[in-house]
Amino acid sequence: SPASRYVENAPSGVRFKSRQLLSTPVAWATIDYQSVVSANVRGEFALQTKRVGTAHGLLLWFETELIPAVKISNAPGRPKSAYPQLFLPWPQTVELAKGSRVEVNLRGDLIDEDYVWTWESRVAGNHFRQTSFAAAPLTAESLARRAAHHRPTLGREGTIAQFVLERMSGSLSLAEIGAELARTFPKRFRSEREAFDYAAKLSGEYSE
Repeated sequence: SPASRYVENAPSGVRFKSRQLLSTPVAWATIDYQSVVSANVRGEFALQTKRVGTAHGLLLWFETELIPAVKISNAPGRPKSAYPQLFLPWPQTVELAKGSRVEVNLRGDLIDEDYVWTWESRVAGNHFRQTSFAAAPLTAESLARRAAHHRPTLGREGTIAQFVLERMSGSLSLAEIGAELARTFPKRFRSEREAFDYAAKLSGEYSE
């Protein structure tokens, strides 16, 4: 029971088959990457079940055209791709008859490098309001560290990142930084290679 809040609001990558769908798919949103101005997407849609069954939530996938005649899809029933579908669960299963209507308000907001999903569903007399933000195991301590009055000090990971960034002055190679990193933090990095990979990741994000 204490963990149910996190599970009920946690999207997951899945690979469902077309026979597992209870409704006919509909388009939620269309994105034209030649003209898009925001990474956030929202929209409303309605589904109608095509057969009797037990529903567990919503399934999302994409159909994209890279260039004319070159398309990619991770839809159920299509050949397996590198991209899984996204399953948005409901807090309880719902028994649906053929022709049942499901109304959905769905939005995805890009926060840092990840999307926060919010989905509101009206189905068979139920009204579910869910968000992946609620799946994050936030604590009073973690929230306090984000408060405006908090005076932060670096933790271990911050100290390690600072160690690498301070050496990105143009005088050392990544190999040299990685070797020094491994010697200084032997409990954090099992090998020079692992330390080098860590330094290379920071270099890719922050160096010129």
